[in-house]
Parts: sequence; C-alpha cells; structure tokens
Amino acid sequence: MTSCVEDEKSPFINDYEETIDVKLPGGKIFYIGSEVELRGSGFTSGDKIYVKNTNDISQRVIEARVQSYYDTRLFFIMPADIGDTAYEVEVTLSRYGETYDLGTLSVSQYSIYNTGSASEYEYSDLITINGEAQYNNKVYYQEMAYDENTGDYVTVGSKKEAQIVREDESGLEAVAFPLGEQYTVTYEHNGELAASVLLHSNNYMFFNENASVGDQVGLEWQGFETDDEIVLTQGVEIIATATDTYVSHTGAYFTVPQVDAGSYEIRVLREGILSRVIGQLYVY
Repeated sequence: MTSCVEDEKSPFINDYEETIDVKLPGGKIFYIGSEVELRGSGFTSGDKIYVKNTNDISQRVIEARVQSYYDTRLFFIMPADIGDTAYEVEVTLSRYGETYDLGTLSVSQYSIYNTGSASEYEYSDLITINGEAQYNNKVYYQEMAYDENTGDYVTVGSKKEAQIVREDESGLEAVAFPLGEQYTVTYEHNGELAASVLLHSNNYMFFNENASVGDQVGLEWQGFETDDEIVLTQGVEIIATATDTYVSHTGAYFTVPQVDAGSYEIRVLREGILSRVIGQLYVY
C-alpha cells in the first residue's frame, strides 16, 4: 500500500454531470496478489476494477477482486490471471455502466529459489521469494520422485505448507523438508496464485545407525509423512520393511526387522515410490 498518488488522467464527467476523479498510486511496482489503493470519491459496492496485461497478445481484460472500499478509497488485489509475462497493466474503472481508463501500473514477477539449509532446522531447504510479501502469504511444496517403472518424475506424497520464517517488503523465507531431489513450490499472496516453480533440493539428509534385530531406531526429521514406510535395501532391492513404524512431527521411529547381520541402506517407500538413500543401518 502507498500514499503516493499521481493523477495520470484528468477527471471524467459522466452523462449525469458527475465528476469521476480517481487516481492510481504512483512510484511503486506491484506483484500478483499486491493490494492496490485507488483514491478518489464516491466509491461504491457496484464499482468494478479491470486490468489488462499490455504484453498479452490476446489483450484479455481481467476483473480484479475488490478487497474493500470507502468513500474516498478503494483497494483491489492484482489478479493472478495477468500472467507471468506482465510488466505493465492498464487499469479501468467501471461505474454505473460507464468505463474510465485510469492509466497504467508497473508490475514485476516474483523470483523463487533455494538458498540452502535453514540453520535452525536440520535437513531442510530454505525457500527464498523476492518481491513484496508483507502479509497474507502461503507457501506450499509438493514432492517429485523418479518412478523406476515409468522412467518419469511423478508427484508423490501430500502437498505441504512450508513454514514462513520471514516476510517483509523485500520478500519472504520459508522452510521446507523435501525427501526427494526435486519438488514444486507454489506461492499464494492475498489468495492469488502468485508464482510456481520447480526446485532442486539441497537437503543432504543422511543417518548412520547401528542396531540389532528388534532394536528401535529413531530418525529425527520433520519431513516424514504418516503413511511412510521405512525399508532396508541393498541397491534398489528391498530386503525388508521395518516393523512397528511410528511417525510424529519430530521424526520416524521403527523396529529393526529380522535380517542378516550386515550393512543396509535406509530408504522411504512413499505411495509405492522408493526414495533416495537417506541413511545406512549396520545390523550386528
């Protein structure tokens, strides 16, 4: 939101000799989901705001969602439908069946990337989103895993909400706990789908455990899911599935199954898809 306004258009006189004087905010760059403040007079519940991406070949006109209005101010949300090619949008006011061209606003796109591990959260990825993000933010991530049967990457597991640890005018940071090597991130700002991207994980989680058959082993990590199965493998062959597996918000706990003494890789079986190696268990 900004208090700086510029009168890009002269006041309009409608058919009823009423003056329509609405000003766009000036000197600011907006993003999908940004709240935009219009100033003027006589705003009503019947006012509608439309925007058009000047870079869109189709020149599609999109109705924006009016967030709130007062007699002298109206707030609308920059809609996701302007697309990821928008760098300038034309804004139009519709009132009592008449339309008024208010001028243009500058628009930028969010950038999303993985900046490594969050220091306070072991075996995590820190997702950084650059752009205005002071409030009303949601960040989600969805695992992608390689399916040996199809030879493709497929979505696996549940869509999870990342924990936001910073949000301000310059952007936000959120913590994710991906199991696989890649995952999709979707970012919602003020209820609008603002950006989506495929990221590669920096989570190099690896556990080294030693135990006997029947011992309980704990893997402390926040990214396990309730239906995950812990399996012991040699190569890509599953030798045994761990018994009495219990998953909580702090980790996964299981009993070492009946296997021969030796070394085994620890993997997760999630929705039938075998994860990468997340550790080594030596059974003595």
